[in-house]
Amino acid sequence: MTDKYLNEFSNRESKRNYRFFLDETINIVDGVVKRSDSQLFKIILSQLYDIKENVVKTGRLTDWTDIDDRYTIGSLAIKSFDDNDPMKDRIQTIFYGAIEYVNLPEL
Repeated sequence: MTDKYLNEFSNRESKRNYRFFLDETINIVDGVVKRSDSQLFKIILSQLYDIKENVVKTGRLTDWTDIDDRYTIGSLAIKSFDDNDPMKDRIQTIFYGAIEYVNLPEL
């Protein structure tokens, strides 16, 4: 876990901003899937929808170990995208934001 992503959410982000960022990312990734039929992006999209359901909507997943065990998008981002690819940062931020979501203010 890197402090860069956790600090973004624990210091200045909110649940509302995270939901917006997650929805925006879902739309971007869905567009990629529709244009390219990429298996990588299909996996990412599936996990984004699962995060939206189980972390954001229902709050069933709140423990970081459960989130870390369930979602591979953080490691997929590290393995599959170049360091300067904005998608890498976006996916890692979504993953670490999911871990921190329960602690975020609503704002």
